[in-house]
Amino acid sequence: MYPIEIRQAKKADLDQIAHWIARLNALSAHQCLHCDETYEGVRNGIAALGESPETFFVMAGRGEGLVGVLGCDCSEEDGWLWGPFVEDSDWEAVTSDLFHRLMDVLPNMVRTLHTFTGLANPRSHRFYLAEGFEETKTSHIYTALPPDEQQEPKNLCGEFEAHHRAAVVALHELAFPGTPMTMPEIIARLDDDHKLFVCTNGDEVLGYLYATLNDAPVEGFIEFLAVQPEARGQGSGKRLLSTAMHWFFQVKRMPQAGLCVLDERTNAQALYEQVGFRLSYSGVGAKKQL
Repeated sequence: MYPIEIRQAKKADLDQIAHWIARLNALSAHQCLHCDETYEGVRNGIAALGESPETFFVMAGRGEGLVGVLGCDCSEEDGWLWGPFVEDSDWEAVTSDLFHRLMDVLPNMVRTLHTFTGLANPRSHRFYLAEGFEETKTSHIYTALPPDEQQEPKNLCGEFEAHHRAAVVALHELAFPGTPMTMPEIIARLDDDHKLFVCTNGDEVLGYLYATLNDAPVEGFIEFLAVQPEARGQGSGKRLLSTAMHWFFQVKRMPQAGLCVLDERTNAQALYEQVGFRLSYSGVGAKKQL
């Protein structure tokens, strides 16, 4: 058997990497939920990594053949791992070599690594735990397609305005304590592809929804949804979701919408299903401080 050769990817390797990831990520035993499972989706995701995306991938080969790929989507201090995507009889050794080579080439600014592996891929999850990652929580990815007949929804929520700031900051801290993305950071990102919808009753803020447009996969994505505790069960969440779906499908003409919900939030899952979302994937996360 040829020895394993580990190297950083080159720009000329990116097409092969995309085909490799798409093929393995379509198999539940290899599934990583940080990246797409189609060639086009993976290529879009790679393109979104910047001018030199090859610097975020390492490859493993035996002789002339590719046997493994591991990548990382880096954003400031966080890195979201793609893989491992390894097909070799010595899976553990190849995966370990890829991981440690990737650690050598990651930007110094990355301080936290995140993984999100499918529940049918426990081997990858166990590998990361053995490398010092801490398990986070089980989550579910839901997707929705445009309705066959699109009707103008009634009572849409408005977009964020400056006088909402104090209320949405307080609600975000209450609903998502310790989340890496603060409400001031969300507000700073708002533009044509990033919207913060706010549900109100007069001057009172009942809830908010932060929605974005993604490239890989091409979809509208609901990042955060929160409703004041005293306003829950009164239709505010459904109204916010209907507003986001209208923006995704009728304004932006997106081919699908997506969201990720924690396993423990069963009430939220039922709400998402009411507006057309269906369960697509389930996975478990882990993270490591560098």
